[in-house]
Amino acid sequence: MLALATCPDVISRQIAEEKCEKLTCAEILARTNAALENVSAAIWNLNLQSGNVVRSPGHDKLFGYDSDIPDWTNDHFISQILDEDRPRCIEVMRQARNSSSPNPWQLEFRIRRPNGSIRWLSTIWRTCLDEQGAPASWSGITQDITEKKEAEQRYRQIVQQWDLPALSGQVRAWAFAHWGGKFYIFVTTKTTLLTRSNVLRLDPATGQTEHMHN
Repeated sequence: MLALATCPDVISRQIAEEKCEKLTCAEILARTNAALENVSAAIWNLNLQSGNVVRSPGHDKLFGYDSDIPDWTNDHFISQILDEDRPRCIEVMRQARNSSSPNPWQLEFRIRRPNGSIRWLSTIWRTCLDEQGAPASWSGITQDITEKKEAEQRYRQIVQQWDLPALSGQVRAWAFAHWGGKFYIFVTTKTTLLTRSNVLRLDPATGQTEHMHN
């Protein structure tokens, strides 16, 4: 989702690089927040009884606010989701609220910011149980994945332009990868040696492609 799953790794690496230093809690917190900001992410904890949310600095900026709003609740979060995505998100959250599973829950959805722009967010969380084993809170991380979603859309457009199903008799294999903000599409044809492949590199920022041969 930069996959969302990579955010903890980014944070862990940054802290590990400073392991020889004696850091105060405030310094660790500041560096953690900086690492989160670098990957357009924020962490949060939702009290399932009150609906109140404690979140890291920068959380509200993901939703388009210049500064943190006074009271962020789960209801406010739901109101930010586009109408088309809201029922699906509410249903997943309903299932999570009624589950004691230790497995993580995840959602990808669109929001409309106060300035009217639409962004894609991904959020993943786990349920924290009380002493009786009932769900008490959710702890999670939310990340802006708009660039990834836009790149995926351009990738689908490129695949349609290539008309890969029509080339099925010539294509030996094809795959794609997302790295460093770019999509790489690898195609090996039956008319080339196994050690040679045609590679199409797609720049999601410009939509331009470049053929590479090796």
